Amino acid sequence: MEEKASNRSIFYSIENAIKEYRKMAQKRINAVVKDITIDQAMLLFQLSKKPRFTKSEMANFVYKDHASITRIIRLMEKAGYITTVQDKEDKRKAYLVITEFGSEVLQKIAPIINENRSIGLKGLSKEQVEQTQVVLDLIANNSQNIKKP
Repeated sequence: MEEKASNRSIFYSIENAIKEYRKMAQKRINAVVKDITIDQAMLLFQLSKKPRFTKSEMANFVYKDHASITRIIRLMEKAGYITTVQDKEDKRKAYLVITEFGSEVLQKIAPIINENRSIGLKGLSKEQVEQTQVVLDLIANNSQNIKKP
């Protein structure tokens, strides 16, 4: 029996929307590049916009913990999508950099990523998208700024 939308929590709807979007996006990306995950594709996409992310900056950006981002980076380096470059002045810092192969892959999937976003937002007005962003940011801020019981 299907539960009425009015009886579901907004958090269920958010989770369901994300899950369905990620399934659709992964399927469409894999139709072009077989062995890349949506998280890896998003990391490449973000590296193309800001070419010198540190591992911790990227972890914060893609909402992954240290262990998860380390695993993703290791797999991407093994696949040849990215490389890690040591900072010349501060040896404690290393930056993620797209390789030539990673750039080739990105050229194939970037249009798909943009199409996926359009598909996900189909039927929504600019105002609805902006209002949704405000609501989701408020929920995130409320959740981050709560005091322990």
